[in-house]
Amino acid sequence: MKVGDDLFSLGRRSRYGTFEAIQIGDTDQFLSLLKRIRRTHHTEPVLIPTSDEAVKWLSAERALFQKEARYLFPDQKAIEILLNKDFFAEEA
Repeated sequence: MKVGDDLFSLGRRSRYGTFEAIQIGDTDQFLSLLKRIRRTHHTEPVLIPTSDEAVKWLSAERALFQKEARYLFPDQKAIEILLNKDFFAEEA
């Protein structure tokens, strides 16, 4: 299942999954969706963020989301560095 608010993003249409429109940042709605997926499929969903905005949000709320889904993120500082394009370009 792909979740997001970008109706034109990659992966929105796939024969292997479904798309669920959720506003990035709507924590309550997203947690409800994760819980519904766990009940329906009897497993933890795997989150694969596909935008910088989604990475920022999932990272900021990681304590809540890691209880309901599986995803691996580096620590908050590493994410901030990688998402800061100017800083990352200078360091690379």
